[in-house]
Amino acid sequence: MKCWILSILLILSTRGFGQLMLTSDSQENSHCNSNFCNYSGPTVILNEIMLAPSSFDGSLYGDGPGFGVDNNEGEWIELYNRDTCHPVDVSCYILGNNSVDVLDIDYFDYGGAYVLPSGTIIPPGGYVIIRGPNSLSVPSNLLVQNGGNTIEIVISSNRVCLDGGARFWLPNAGGWLALYDATGTPVDAISWASTYNACTYCNPCVPSGVGCSSITSLDSYDDILTSIKNYISNYDPMLFLGMSFRRIPDGGIWEEEPQYPTMGSCNEIYCNHSQG
Repeated sequence: MKCWILSILLILSTRGFGQLMLTSDSQENSHCNSNFCNYSGPTVILNEIMLAPSSFDGSLYGDGPGFGVDNNEGEWIELYNRDTCHPVDVSCYILGNNSVDVLDIDYFDYGGAYVLPSGTIIPPGGYVIIRGPNSLSVPSNLLVQNGGNTIEIVISSNRVCLDGGARFWLPNAGGWLALYDATGTPVDAISWASTYNACTYCNPCVPSGVGCSSITSLDSYDDILTSIKNYISNYDPMLFLGMSFRRIPDGGIWEEEPQYPTMGSCNEIYCNHSQG
């Protein structure tokens, strides 16, 4: 969106009838409605992540080995649109990783992924929360349909692949997660703690049958460009149950120490009213 300033010069004669002369001069206003209109750079990124919720820890989707039915699925991920001037279409973007899990008393690495639904458009400076069915919900006043700037997506089975595993999860002992665009190109990636529960040279699986472009493979963490990868923390999430890891401010540098979560709202002390 570009904004233009129109300057008008009116010259009126002092005689009985006036003469109106209009001159105009236009210039680009780089700061429109408190938003910088000339933004350029990476747009949608991973912004906040809940690795160890205080309840229903263990996965974004699926029940982990040794857990009872429906005892997991409390984790969540937040995406942020850095462009405060334009909405961004993230239809068919993919969240993926590869984790090591216990299967039949043996360790087994497998890819997991979730593909975002078609029609997912993040408002300028807005958020998307992708959460497990048992996760806390986004406060209703922050949602787009109620005048906010946050989209909430609850993970469903038809958009997940597990590649032989039992769950799509964010291991507390250490792991990685990448965000891929609709063509399968990595746009952001993070890792944390150790790699005990992760295979960094292994690929995520690719969800199929979801009405998106055909993608045959997704890069492993090791194959993703170093310039878009961040090691966010070596803290043990289990010592900070219910705390999230996040960028401060939104789109900024990852804060190594876990913080109180700001699900679907800004990560700064002083927030714009529209962000909660």
